[in-house]
Amino acid sequence: MHLPPILIEKFKAMPPRPYRPGKIKGRSQDSAGIPFLERDPDQRLFRFHQGGYLRNLLAEAMRNAGLSFPRRERGFHLFCHTYATWMLPLVGDNYGLARTGRWKDPRSAEGYLHTKVSAEAQRADLLPTPATEIRGKSGGEKLSS
Repeated sequence: MHLPPILIEKFKAMPPRPYRPGKIKGRSQDSAGIPFLERDPDQRLFRFHQGGYLRNLLAEAMRNAGLSFPRRERGFHLFCHTYATWMLPLVGDNYGLARTGRWKDPRSAEGYLHTKVSAEAQRADLLPTPATEIRGKSGGEKLSS
């Protein structure tokens, strides 16, 4: 996986996960005390899961921002959509999105193509527009042209 340099810096600055003596239900002590980027490469990079603390933080952030989404769209999968929407202009097409490694098949990334504005669509800016009135800069008064 590609990690941008700023993210690598942040990971290097992370303290190791503390070792907690005794078995904690559902929490492996493997790699506890080892810096994040020095762990065994066969272990999961991120230990996040679908429930619990992170999900509650995301829900709280969404509430505080005044956002509302249908149930199936308000989880961490939302970040996949954001990633695809932001990456599409950079990689060019659904094949480029698939090559990022997030999607196994370019067909599954096709749904994001509608978010890319084509050069043809941008030509609408060249269409003539009626110049019947212009809004003044102060107070919004209407001026005839």
